[in-house]
Order: sequence, then C-alpha cells, then structure tokens
Amino acid sequence: MVVEDGHHIFKIKTGFTAHREDVRRVGKIRDTLPDHIDLRIDYNQGLEPFGAVSKLREMEQFKLTFIEQPVKAHQLEAMAELTRRLDTPILADESVFDPQAALHGIQAKIANVFSIKIMKTGSLQGAQKMAAVAEMAGLPCYGGTLFEGAIALNAAAHLSAATPNISLGCEFYMPRYMFAPDELEGAVDIREGLVYPPNGPGLGIDIDEDVIEKLAVTTMTLSRVVSHADVGPLGQSRTRYYPSGGNRTPLPYIPRAVRRRAGSRLATLSPDAAPPEPCSVTG
Repeated sequence: MVVEDGHHIFKIKTGFTAHREDVRRVGKIRDTLPDHIDLRIDYNQGLEPFGAVSKLREMEQFKLTFIEQPVKAHQLEAMAELTRRLDTPILADESVFDPQAALHGIQAKIANVFSIKIMKTGSLQGAQKMAAVAEMAGLPCYGGTLFEGAIALNAAAHLSAATPNISLGCEFYMPRYMFAPDELEGAVDIREGLVYPPNGPGLGIDIDEDVIEKLAVTTMTLSRVVSHADVGPLGQSRTRYYPSGGNRTPLPYIPRAVRRRAGSRLATLSPDAAPPEPCSVTG
C-alpha cells in the first residue's frame, strides 16, 4: 500500500535485535520492494564499535543510501572509522545536535550526511545554520523528526523547502500512517510520496483547538511583558513571556528580529505567491 501511495524512500530501524535478524529483515524488504526504491537503515546508536565494521559491510549488500547513527552519539572516533572504512555513507543524527556540533563533526570526519531536526537545534534558524555548516563542507542533509504532530511537521516542511541542502528527503509520514485523525491538531499535506508545505501566513496551518485541549497534559497561560530597560545584544528592547500566576521565571528569550527573519525566510506570506517546493517523504 505504501508503494502504491507513491513513496519511494524507505528507512528501516535496525540494531534492536540480533544482527542475523537485521540481515534477514532488511534482505526480505529489499527483495520485496521494486528496484527503484531508495532504502536506508537507522541503528539509533544500537551497535557497539567492536565488530561494527563487519556487520555493516554485510548490510551494504542491500544497496543502502545511508546507514544512520550506528554507534553511540559520543563515540565520535568510531563514527569516523566507520565513515572511513565503509562504502555506504554514514549519517550522523544524535552525534550532531547543533551547528557547533556539526562543525566539530565535520572536522573529525564522523559522517557523510547529517540529519536536521528543528527539535534538536531548538529553532528554525538553528536548523538552517546547521544545514549551512554541512553545505560548506559538501555534506548533504536529511529531514528528520522526533515523532511530532502537525505544527512541528509543517514547520519542518517549510524548513526543508527553504533549505536546498536538505536534499535527501524527509520522514514526515506520521500523520498519514501513525496518527488517528483525532490525534492531529492540524493538517499535513502528503500526496504521492511528497509533503507539501502550507501556502499561507506564518506556518500556514489552521489549528484545531479541541484536539489541543483533549491531548494536552499541561497548559500554561502567558503574560506578555515589554521591558525597555532589559536591552538585548543589538540594543533592542526585549519582550518577555511569563507564566501567569505566582511564577515569575521568564521563558527563554527569542529576539524579535530572529522571529521576523525566520518567518520571512521560511513562510510564504502572500496568498498569491508561488507555493514552496515539496520534499520526498520517507515511507
């Protein structure tokens, strides 16, 4: 059914069972899928460095586009050794959480590809910076997620459409195949293996407040406080957001200029503007 829906990228989780079972599973999937299907595997840090080279060389027979995060995030020397010794590209995910880690990873040659996730870097701008660092080193990127809902996935779709170096597709399949309709706070447009960013102001989506209310674990009402005495690094006054009530600890500050730049670069603000390009979505 997934192939008939137009998907041509498949990523298989490995490393959570015995190696022989991984070989059997991935081999069966490769034999079942048409030849044109793009197959990747993701170990989620599931291998130990000892013996990893021989195991991954055996997996290379399945013509993989990349092997994602085979060893622990902090085992950078092992990542670099695997990158050097294998023909299949190694993708770093947990090893690179921000632009600084990406730069260090490039210097240490830990991977051939980076996974970009807004939730890793903490912002749209941080994700674009990380992709830019990779691009300067000639490393392509892949659009990953942390199993998110419609708001985050539409933001990631805008990010991918606005960032040419996120060129290896994305994994935004959850709304179509994992979530029930009453579990999504908004729509995610997935058609024939492609995810389409909304064409509207901001993220361009309509939020279903009833779903938010039903699924929320904790809610918070914010009070907006503008302080002209609290001057930002560029001389601008800051707008702080506080939880209403007795707790006066401010939420993390995001300069308004950053929010404006992110919005203008990543969103189509005019309804008459051409829609952004879709990205291929992993099945």
